Amino acid sequence: MSGTKGKTGKRTPRRPALRQGRMATQGATAAAAPEEGEKSLQASQKKRDYTNIDEVWRDFKQTGDKVLRNVLIEKYLPLVKYIAERLLAKLPQNIELDDLTSAGIFGLMDAIEGFDLTRGVKFETYCTTRVRGAILDELRSLDWVPRIVRNKANRV
Repeated sequence: MSGTKGKTGKRTPRRPALRQGRMATQGATAAAAPEEGEKSLQASQKKRDYTNIDEVWRDFKQTGDKVLRNVLIEKYLPLVKYIAERLLAKLPQNIELDDLTSAGIFGLMDAIEGFDLTRGVKFETYCTTRVRGAILDELRSLDWVPRIVRNKANRV
């Protein structure tokens, strides 16, 4: 029987012919489009060249390069998850962490675009407010009851 463990304990592949066909197709695609491979190689080289986040910020603000923006997003993603988890603790059970995190990532992208290096403020400080605000905006847009009505109901 394929796809089950044999006597050796190793799992045998279910469809080796299909897998080999996919690999051959991917190899042909990679050979036909070397430009895409070159772009990803250049992007990974750009990622590796930076050792200091300040250099990434400086170059991103000068060039607006999307690869550098993605490096910054990856760097600050744990902060978004932390903020989303903190807000989730105060929300009803029907709200999911993934929804808050995705809204927070949009806030992070806005924060990265709008951050001003010349002001001398830490990005984490600026970003926390923007991410939290984006999450709260998303929650308000999902809520079917207007905020004023909810405040009045909570006062009673």
